[in-house]
Amino acid sequence: MCGMHTTPRSELRTLSALITRVSSSLDVDEVLDQAIALCAELTGCEGALVYLWDEEQDRLVIRSAVEGYRHWIGAFSLELGEG
Repeated sequence: MCGMHTTPRSELRTLSALITRVSSSLDVDEVLDQAIALCAELTGCEGALVYLWDEEQDRLVIRSAVEGYRHWIGAFSLELGEG
């Protein structure tokens, strides 16, 4: 179960860490991996996924996931309005 377990100060530290990590790379997969790890940490979720719109498939496709769910990357997708 996911739940917010943070204080404003820890949220600020997490946001600052995310900005630093995102600005250090232009590789979208690396940025997504860093973002999903921080979001999972911030929310306390054990399973977190990032879907991005794939224009070729005309679907939302899993592009990043936390450890334990990485095998789902590219394997699952949703049509617009599903989920």
